Amino acid sequence: MAKARFIHDGNSIDYTPGADVTAGDVIVQGTLVGVAKLDIAANTLGALAVRGVFDVAKAAVAFTPGAAVYWDADGNPVGGTAGTGAATTTRTGNTFMGFALAAANEAATTVRTALRSVESAIAETLGLGDLSDVGPVTYTAGRVLVADGDSFESVAVSGNATLAANGALTVTGAAVGDTKEIAFGTSKLARSGNNVIATLPASDPGVAGALWNDSGTLKVSTGT
Repeated sequence: MAKARFIHDGNSIDYTPGADVTAGDVIVQGTLVGVAKLDIAANTLGALAVRGVFDVAKAAVAFTPGAAVYWDADGNPVGGTAGTGAATTTRTGNTFMGFALAAANEAATTVRTALRSVESAIAETLGLGDLSDVGPVTYTAGRVLVADGDSFESVAVSGNATLAANGALTVTGAAVGDTKEIAFGTSKLARSGNNVIATLPASDPGVAGALWNDSGTLKVSTGT
C-alpha cells in the first residue's frame, strides 16, 4: 500500500469560504496567507494561491527589495477604503505573507510581493530543540544554554547568583562566604547589615594598592 499519494504541486490550496470571495481578496488562515485568483461563491469549493507573485495593496509605508511583507487585515490601503486591509512592514499584530520584489515608496498603491507564508508556517512549527546540536530545552526562567563540548544544553544558573526571566542577574549575599566574611591578609570584609573592613592599618603602609584607614576615610596606598 502506498504511504503517500501526490495531490498537487502546492502552489494553491483548496478553500471553501463562508461568504462570497472576490478575485484578489487576501485570505488569512492562521499563519497561512492566500490570494483568491477567481471569485468563489459562499460554501463553494475554490482555491487560494499560496505561492506566486502578486501586486498587493499596501499601506502608506515604503518597501525595499527583499523586505518582509506583512498583511494587516484592517490596514488602510493607499487610495483605497480605510480598514479593508493592506500590506505593511510592521510585524507586530500582522501576518507574514512574503517578500517585496521591487521598491515601493509611501505613495505607491501596491507592492510586488512573492508569497511565502507556507514556508513561514512550516518554520513556526520548529523549536530550538529541533536543532541537532541543542539538547532537550526547558523553557524555565533562569536557565541558559551552555556549550558542553559537543552540544548546547539548557542549564539553570546556580551558585551565588540567580537569573530572572527579564535577564536581570542578582548576586546573593552568600557571595562573600557562608560566614559573610572574606579575609584580605590581616584584614577582613564583614557583612552584617553593613560592610565593614576591620583591622586596617591606621597609617599608610607604603605598599602600592594596600588599603588603610585614615581617621575613618578608606584610602589606597600608592606605595611611596
